[in-house]
Amino acid sequence: TDQGSECKNGSRNVGNATLSCPVCGDGVVEEPDEVCDDDNIMDGDGCSANCTVETGFDCDSPLNSKSSCYNITCEDGIRVTGEDCDTGGLNGCSNCTIVDGFNCSTPSFAISTCVTICGDSKVVGDETCDDGNTDSLDGCSDACAEEVGYNCSKSNLNGTSICELLPNFTCFAGLCSLCGNGVLELPETCDDGNTDSLDGCSDACAEEVGYNCSKSNLNGTSICELLPNFTCFAGLCSLCGNGVLELPETCDDGNTDSLDGCSDACAVEAGYNCSKSELNGTTSSICVAICGDSQVVGDETCDDGNTDSLDGCSDACAVEAGYNCSKSELNGTTSSICVAICGDSQV
Repeated sequence: TDQGSECKNGSRNVGNATLSCPVCGDGVVEEPDEVCDDDNIMDGDGCSANCTVETGFDCDSPLNSKSSCYNITCEDGIRVTGEDCDTGGLNGCSNCTIVDGFNCSTPSFAISTCVTICGDSKVVGDETCDDGNTDSLDGCSDACAEEVGYNCSKSNLNGTSICELLPNFTCFAGLCSLCGNGVLELPETCDDGNTDSLDGCSDACAEEVGYNCSKSNLNGTSICELLPNFTCFAGLCSLCGNGVLELPETCDDGNTDSLDGCSDACAVEAGYNCSKSELNGTTSSICVAICGDSQVVGDETCDDGNTDSLDGCSDACAVEAGYNCSKSELNGTTSSICVAICGDSQV
């Protein structure tokens, strides 16, 4: 087919006819002057402002129709028109399309930079969790990384991470530590190498009432010692001698003296009866000797096993005039034996 002469001054000769030259950018491919025409005169979209195919592109260009140009070098690290992104094969961009869960900075004719969108409930890229927010101290940090002491491998139906505290971990104000490993770390107040309670350091690695765990062995494991005047039984501890009756005490008379009815361990002593008094705003115990129980204690000068008077030992367990009372340990008791004093002028 006669293509005619070269275009000059907007026209050319074809045979005996003079025809107009093609107009680049009108969306009609007219050979031989145009190789492509995508209905614009912009560079960078595959068909140049001169209607030639640009490097890295190919164009479908039916005669007398608009060209359709596409990138043939996707993932070469150069984003061109028609590509959403081009990272050169790195995360966040696939087939020059932004992957869901990523945000890409995509300047033209340069490599794209893609970063994960933390807080969108999609675990992608370098994220180890995404709980749908950018809060820290909830198991998944503001950078979508699992925090110490948590496991975020579970997720709900929407893909949102569910973060759970690992066994034996203790957390407070964002600080988490493994209780029971024998290493004292905040927020622990003790770590005795186990997760047993009632030994001074609880199963949550907190000092228990009545104990001091400030000492440690060479490995750093806490040593818990019972504080002075504290009494413990079955996990209950109380301060003996403070005048407050608390379990496991059976009495508390406001001191840690023995032989006054309430022992130095705040237990009722044999031969006494202790009751609670709420005088002066306290619950201090008042202990009195039990007269008639065959035990001479406290202010008693005798106890003959009864509360009869006129038998040498009165109903208040005091030696009566004209008698001499001595302790007998017959039958496993310390009952008093009282006898009249002959020659004392008292009949």
